[in-house]
Amino acid sequence: MSSDAIARTSGGLVRGLDRGDSRVFYGIPYAAPPSGDLAFELPRPPAPWAGVRDATAPTATAQQMNVKGSTIPEPSVPGLDILTVNVFTPPGIAPEAGWPVLAYIHGGAYTSGSPVSPWYDGAAFNRDGVIVVTIGYRLGVPGFGEFTDAPSNRAVHDWLAALAWIRGNIAAFGGDPGRLTLAGQSAGAGAVLTLLGVEGIEAFVHRAIAVSPILAMTTPDRARGTTAEAAELLAAEPCAKSFATLPRLGMDQVPSRLRNTFGAAARASTPETDPVTLLRKTSRSLEFAPVLDGDLLTRPIAEGARRSRVPLLIGATAHEMNTDIPPFFGACDHTSLTRLGLPDEEARQYLSLRGGDPEGWRQLLSDLMFRAVVPAVAEGRESTWACDFGYPARGELNPGYAFHCTDLPFVWDCLGAEGVSRALGAAPPQDLADEVHGAWVSFIAGGGPGWPPYAEMRSVRRFGHPESTTVPDGYAAESRLAGLL
Repeated sequence: MSSDAIARTSGGLVRGLDRGDSRVFYGIPYAAPPSGDLAFELPRPPAPWAGVRDATAPTATAQQMNVKGSTIPEPSVPGLDILTVNVFTPPGIAPEAGWPVLAYIHGGAYTSGSPVSPWYDGAAFNRDGVIVVTIGYRLGVPGFGEFTDAPSNRAVHDWLAALAWIRGNIAAFGGDPGRLTLAGQSAGAGAVLTLLGVEGIEAFVHRAIAVSPILAMTTPDRARGTTAEAAELLAAEPCAKSFATLPRLGMDQVPSRLRNTFGAAARASTPETDPVTLLRKTSRSLEFAPVLDGDLLTRPIAEGARRSRVPLLIGATAHEMNTDIPPFFGACDHTSLTRLGLPDEEARQYLSLRGGDPEGWRQLLSDLMFRAVVPAVAEGRESTWACDFGYPARGELNPGYAFHCTDLPFVWDCLGAEGVSRALGAAPPQDLADEVHGAWVSFIAGGGPGWPPYAEMRSVRRFGHPESTTVPDGYAAESRLAGLL
């Protein structure tokens, strides 16, 4: 790579932004813009360009709406060319440098999120010798809606197309295509686990990281029902041809208008609401998700991820979604757990291991949606490491909780980024960021993250402050919920 930050890709030359400590190339297309006749088709190769393509500023995102209340800043950028990657590289390196690569899929319940969030800036990883690629893909209806006149799992095919582009082009940026770690958080972690179950994924992915992972997956019939409901809301026909004529902003707004939107039931609840019914609705309310189509995706996500031999780092935060369930429900009891479908003995063990946790139903939601996924995937799997992020936030959002997303500024070592103090407080501990970020760097580079694998006494690293610890059977309570996943 020359000093003026120009790289040659399969589509043509791109000019990135030299920031001194790292370089960034924004909006490099890995597929053609999914608009017009291509809006609901599988990703197609992008058209090559003449001259040097400007890649010095963030480009179009799949998300078009303004996101309110999100912990993570989620910029929306207008435009149609959304199937792109952003590449962050160390400064002044040559194409033959051979750095390990981190490819990252953002979260957002498969319906929102932005690959150009300031929390996903790759500068700290670049400093430590890692190339970073953030991936944009089709969200919501365009990515996961099920139509008779369009292929299923378009978003999953987008992920695969992005990985194929990385494999074919990352050497031009100094990356080693044979040392790629695929990572993601929340829905992005669900995407990682989904891809581990795709046949032949080992040709693209050599290591994987999934933090706060979800197992949301739907059936073709359920996906068609959700798509029909979306069509009714938008006064459209339930076919891809009709949806292709609609504005993307309108489709962005569909998830918040569906009857079973995530969180809607919790926000509308009262002390008289049945907590069992509420928990069922909230924990099973991701209506747009990968489809078990029997073609590309042939197994439930956890099963596919367990079968994979790709080394995996997996974990969750201590209180993921506790603050999304009203506190007035209090403790959950044995009867309520059996009503949810938990066998008698498993219910007793869960309550015993939780030790009368005052968070009750709030903790149970976090355990069901995220934390139980860790042992469900890790159990019996080789080359797997587990962690548990427990640092309580001290910002204005949910002080005292290690809630969803609060681990990310430590992962990316971006404690000074926009929105971090609002979530974490004025002075998050830098030494914890050094530890968490360092564990990722070590794993991405090809080693262990710094503690024993899960297969050794179900070991779990509990990140905290002033110190972190490694404990045996760190997800013992959550493992009792496996039958409900």
